[in-house]
Amino acid sequence: MMHDNGLISTDTIRAMRDGKREVDWAKRMKDAGGEIGSSEKEQCNKKEMERGRKEGR
Repeated sequence: MMHDNGLISTDTIRAMRDGKREVDWAKRMKDAGGEIGSSEKEQCNKKEMERGRKEGR
Protein backbone atom coordinates (compact mmCIF):
# COMPACT_ATOMS: atom_id res chain seq x y z
CA MET A 1 0.00 0.00 0.00
CA MET A 2 1.23 3.50 -0.80
CA HIS A 3 0.39 6.71 1.02
CA ASP A 4 0.17 10.30 -0.13
CA ASN A 5 -0.53 9.54 -3.81
CA GLY A 6 2.12 6.86 -4.02
CA LEU A 7 4.98 9.02 -2.80
CA ILE A 8 5.50 7.35 0.60
CA SER A 9 5.55 3.59 1.02
CA THR A 10 3.94 1.77 3.95
CA ASP A 11 7.38 0.60 5.11
CA THR A 12 8.54 4.21 5.39
CA ILE A 13 5.44 5.16 7.37
CA ARG A 14 6.03 2.26 9.77
CA ALA A 15 9.69 3.21 10.19
CA MET A 16 8.74 6.80 11.00
CA ARG A 17 6.02 5.67 13.41
CA ASP A 18 8.10 3.06 15.24
CA GLY A 19 11.43 4.89 15.30
CA LYS A 20 12.80 6.35 18.51
CA ARG A 21 12.09 10.04 18.84
CA GLU A 22 14.33 12.36 20.80
CA VAL A 23 13.48 15.93 21.66
CA ASP A 24 16.14 18.60 21.98
CA TRP A 25 14.65 20.47 24.93
CA ALA A 26 17.31 23.18 24.83
CA LYS A 27 16.01 24.42 21.49
CA ARG A 28 12.39 24.22 22.63
CA MET A 29 13.05 26.13 25.83
CA LYS A 30 15.03 28.76 23.94
CA ASP A 31 12.02 29.43 21.70
CA ALA A 32 9.54 29.50 24.58
CA GLY A 33 11.75 31.64 26.79
CA GLY A 34 11.60 34.63 24.49
CA GLU A 35 7.82 34.55 24.31
CA ILE A 36 7.48 34.24 28.07
CA GLY A 37 9.91 37.08 28.67
CA SER A 38 8.12 39.44 26.32
CA SER A 39 4.69 38.69 27.81
CA GLU A 40 6.05 39.26 31.34
CA LYS A 41 7.46 42.61 30.25
CA GLU A 42 4.08 43.58 28.79
CA GLN A 43 2.30 42.65 32.04
CA CYS A 44 4.82 44.62 34.07
CA ASN A 45 4.41 47.68 31.83
CA LYS A 46 0.61 47.48 32.11
CA LYS A 47 0.81 47.36 35.91
CA GLU A 48 3.14 50.37 35.97
CA MET A 49 0.76 52.33 33.74
CA GLU A 50 -2.18 51.48 36.00
CA ARG A 51 -0.22 52.54 39.09
CA GLY A 52 0.64 55.82 37.43
CA ARG A 53 -3.01 56.50 36.59
CA LYS A 54 -4.15 55.74 40.14
CA GLU A 55 -1.50 58.03 41.65
CA GLY A 56 -2.43 60.84 39.24
CA ARG A 57 -5.98 61.11 40.62
